[in-house]
Amino acid sequence: MKYIVWIACFFACAANGLGFNTQTIKNDIEYVDGMMVADFDRQFVGDDIVLIGRNKQRHKLLQWVALNNGKEVGETPPLIRLPDDILFYDSIVLATTNADGEQALKTNLVFLTPSGIQRFDSDTKTVTPLVDTKSIYRSSFASTSFMSRLKFSHDINGDGLTDLLIADFERFYIFTQQANGQFADPQVIDMVSQRRFFRNNSAVYSGAPVLVNDFNFDGEVDLIFRLESDLHIFLQQNGQFARKAKVQPLNLDLQLNLEHDEFREDQSNLTSHWVRLMVDLNKDGLLDLITQVTKSAGLLDKSSRYHIHFGQKQDGTTTFNPKQDAVIATEGLQFELKLVDFNDDDLIDLVSPSYELGVGSIIGSLFSSSADIDIAFHPLIKGQGYSEKPKVTKELTVDFNLSSGQQVYPLLLVADFDGDGISDLLTGHSGKKIYWRKGEKTKRVFARRAEKFKMKLPRNGQLISGNDFNQDGKMDLLLRYDRMDGIDLSKQLKVLLSQ
Repeated sequence: MKYIVWIACFFACAANGLGFNTQTIKNDIEYVDGMMVADFDRQFVGDDIVLIGRNKQRHKLLQWVALNNGKEVGETPPLIRLPDDILFYDSIVLATTNADGEQALKTNLVFLTPSGIQRFDSDTKTVTPLVDTKSIYRSSFASTSFMSRLKFSHDINGDGLTDLLIADFERFYIFTQQANGQFADPQVIDMVSQRRFFRNNSAVYSGAPVLVNDFNFDGEVDLIFRLESDLHIFLQQNGQFARKAKVQPLNLDLQLNLEHDEFREDQSNLTSHWVRLMVDLNKDGLLDLITQVTKSAGLLDKSSRYHIHFGQKQDGTTTFNPKQDAVIATEGLQFELKLVDFNDDDLIDLVSPSYELGVGSIIGSLFSSSADIDIAFHPLIKGQGYSEKPKVTKELTVDFNLSSGQQVYPLLLVADFDGDGISDLLTGHSGKKIYWRKGEKTKRVFARRAEKFKMKLPRNGQLISGNDFNQDGKMDLLLRYDRMDGIDLSKQLKVLLSQ
């Protein structure tokens, strides 16, 4: 029996017409921990879908959905049993040799276990060893429950092949991929893991997040770690990384808080300052710094703003202006800053959701079982930076159920859905409707009037992602449902191909 249903869904949305062909795919995994979308098999056109999770017996499983131009190929594939000791998963690009002896690149699903890294072979549907290595991740509660994604793959030499960075307690192992798809013996750098201790004498260890960037402008990328208010930089020269780090303080005017003090401060009159992101916003090759400043005058009186510090060249290294170069501020509390290019100028713009936390808003939310979120769109203007005043603002609603504790997170995606080369805005409300605002080359960025159509959405809008499955230049939608949406829907995926 084929578990595939095609439903022609046509919606009269605008002059250009926006609609979706909807394909329903059966999901046989009882508890889905994660999902990855990539062209894993290279046999068909476009990306595939891989579901990772567990059954009621806590056996770890994988379901591979092969797609061709966004359409499922054949029957719904059987579940594949995975080794029980898998802790994390990721994807890497490996070099292979085709029948003509030429090098080909292929995306592979890989797993981190206590003994090393294993690769999933999409041809034989088996798991085989790739690299043997120690790591900080040797056993955990996760080994008998959920699996999550851990980013341990990076291209550190710009050859298009994925290299591996594995954290141990006192060091990092760097495995460089060779042209034949094998990995060289690891380089070792001295970088301690992050440790957090608790009052019950327990401890949690994690590898420090790493950034890959040419920090000293010599044409070779370096490895950058941030510990509190210092950067630990491992410079690369002739393919070899320095064993010891060069430590460079951030030296910001406003002192940064220590991460472990986040929940210990008196909230009655407090200003907190945290590093949120380090990323190249203006595409000049230099890392930029985003910090968040939160002012608290009590539990229900909070406001926040983002400080942007653009990277600059100074004395052969990347530095940051102690005083912020731009401020993104709202009247409420900002959260989950999104980085998108909504005006299609190849610069990273900021989309900032915020919520006014106060007694009045809380009482209103309790009566309505909903809360309004303001979404501010701040473009990055070349040569000028970000303006504090947003280019455009929109309002979304989060619904919640006080008895069950369930929340309906809104859909928010910025992408080109109609193929005209201009990014559109797609939002969703109450899990029942999609609102499409066509992108415009005007001051308001998106059409004033939203076209809408009915669609049963996941209650968690974060389970909706955009992918161009059939490579036609139009963004498609992938909807994954979970148990908040009911047992029947939790066994489904929906692929919505833009028409």
